[in-house]
Amino acid sequence: MLDCQELLPPVSATVVGALGTLHAQLRNLAASCALAGARALSLAAWEAHGVLELDAAAARLDVASCMAGSGPPGTAWSVTVDSPTTLLVSVSTPIHLPLLAWLDPGSLTVHAEAAASEVPAG
Repeated sequence: MLDCQELLPPVSATVVGALGTLHAQLRNLAASCALAGARALSLAAWEAHGVLELDAAAARLDVASCMAGSGPPGTAWSVTVDSPTTLLVSVSTPIHLPLLAWLDPGSLTVHAEAAASEVPAG
């Protein structure tokens, strides 16, 4: 007869490894897309006031373009312009763990965020 205590350490190490790898991938994706969005400066704000400011609509389009076809199936994302020069990209994806289906038939969600700011060179 199989002892569950003998099975759990290898299973838990496999699950933790898979979650860690997926989280790192999502974090890298969020960071790349945040950087892409942070390049969308508003020319109108610069010409009118001489200040750096993100064009929120253009930043969202740049993030959407970066996210297109990226990440595992079911990946959801959002972008928030936090200040005139900073945006936050949030990425999440469900992960199904067949090895643990007997414990919980549902799925977990892995989430990552990254922020990027446009800073004037000085």
